[in-house]
Amino acid sequence: MIPTRRAALGGLALIGAAPLLTGPAAADMASEYVTTMLRDGAKLKALSELARERTETQAVRVFALLEIQEQDAIAKVLTAGGAVLPEPDPETVVLMEEMALQQGAGFDQPYLQEQRAGHLKALELQQAMVARGEMTVPVVTATLAEAGIASHLAMLDMIAADA
Repeated sequence: MIPTRRAALGGLALIGAAPLLTGPAAADMASEYVTTMLRDGAKLKALSELARERTETQAVRVFALLEIQEQDAIAKVLTAGGAVLPEPDPETVVLMEEMALQQGAGFDQPYLQEQRAGHLKALELQQAMVARGEMTVPVVTATLAEAGIASHLAMLDMIAADA
């Protein structure tokens, strides 16, 4: 089974299990979505900025540029409503320090793994938000981000297959 198909099927299970929230619970979910997207997106962007310097592979360099552009666009939309980019968590700081010591192929493999894991997590988050069905900024953002994340997962699979 193709990994992206597996992720999609997992997302469908999530959608079926997601309750329809209203009131404060819905607001909490939207707030958590925005915070998670900004925090995790900043991590993926920082890794991609590092990848532009550390990789020796053109495909990884191109993917990193696309990832940076995607995360900039998502952050722009989500911060337009007043959300603030959170500080990186301690795990991300350590990861960035470790990744900065790597170069070339030694960098690419862990970079691709981190990107894949981050995109799978983001896809699940988008699918849960889209399942709400409301036309709020987080739901619209999730709807648009879902397609981009799926395409990035396909690109990561192709890059990894060529490595």
